[in-house]
Amino acid sequence: MAWLPIYADKADFQIILEWLNNDPETVFVVASSPGRWVAKESLDALESRRYCIWHRKSGPELFQGGTEWEEPASSTDPDNLYFGTGEARVFWLDVCPGVSSPPAAIGLSNFGWVGNRFGLSGKPAPAGAEVWWRRLGRWVRKSATKIPRGGLNSQAAPEIWAFPSAHQAIILGKPCASNPPLR
Repeated sequence: MAWLPIYADKADFQIILEWLNNDPETVFVVASSPGRWVAKESLDALESRRYCIWHRKSGPELFQGGTEWEEPASSTDPDNLYFGTGEARVFWLDVCPGVSSPPAAIGLSNFGWVGNRFGLSGKPAPAGAEVWWRRLGRWVRKSATKIPRGGLNSQAAPEIWAFPSAHQAIILGKPCASNPPLR
């Protein structure tokens, strides 16, 4: 699975949300009722949770025949949509602006994508989704600074993209998580 790890706080997530809200190629897929999902052009805020981002230009619509989608299989988590194995038309954003361990630390958030993982089994990633993933990566690289996992005092190679507000807090000594929270 393709993974783009980030350190971001609430101010940074507002910048990320603005970028996603203004992207004409994507929509958020959110719950409208248990087991039913709807596409939304934009959201007002990002809270601590997982978000599904559907890339509209990557092939047949997920919401064929309407604007609402009913989940084909029941999920054990009503906040997590299940499309089945290898759905490469969707991306995931795990938002975790803060964690309690270490105390008051900036959380490790991320963008994720199944990518071409199921290409050999006949479910290749749509070309448009690959283009969008690369565009997202360019935007993150332009908007953030790559730092070591766990913070600036780490001897590890830089691998996490710290957005401006979180990066400034880390420079001033705020701790940051080394791993994403368990879901």
